[in-house]
Amino acid sequence: MPSLLSGFRAPDSEMLNIMALHGELGGESYAPIDEKAVGDTNLDYLALGHVHTFSGIKRAGNTFYAYPGCPMGRGFDETGKKGVIIGTVDRGSVDLRFEPLSAREYRIIRAGQKELDGAIPEDGRNTVTRLILTGKWDRKPEIRRLYEKLEDRFYHLTIVDETAPDENIWLGLEEDNLKGLFLRMMREKYDAPDADKRAILLAAEYGMAAFNNREGVEL
Repeated sequence: MPSLLSGFRAPDSEMLNIMALHGELGGESYAPIDEKAVGDTNLDYLALGHVHTFSGIKRAGNTFYAYPGCPMGRGFDETGKKGVIIGTVDRGSVDLRFEPLSAREYRIIRAGQKELDGAIPEDGRNTVTRLILTGKWDRKPEIRRLYEKLEDRFYHLTIVDETAPDENIWLGLEEDNLKGLFLRMMREKYDAPDADKRAILLAAEYGMAAFNNREGVEL
């Protein structure tokens, strides 16, 4: 569909021209708004809705515009600080600021084994946080123990394991024993077309933990 503001121009008057509009700036399908069309509207301020993140105060032509975002995050698709825009609009100028409202903030933290300690924030007590473990680890992270160590630093914490064993998981592949046979079977499955490599690596890690009498390998 064409831009919602295509052909629109506010009347010239001594009144302030302010519009509230729900649409997608730069979009092509859902309620699109063309940025050039914003500058042609003769509006003093365009208050936009649809994007749930504060956009900053912007300007096209003589028209100021912004997305305030939503007043409170409701899930991990609405991370970061949420609030409203407060201030004054005049002819040709604005004095506006973003004011956070939400008492709690959704955050997603991605961290590998080496940067894990530095990735945990000091100000997490009012956050709902999803910690995603990434990269290669020398052994499978012990999720339950990690959760118990960190849970008091957040209002709510979930941990998602997206790690992969280090390449030395295949160490011992050529050994003429039961461990070598197990690793060769796992490697054959791993190298097969359309293999679920993550599931196979996890199975290999469980197997090696058993061979090495090691506990604490968890999903």
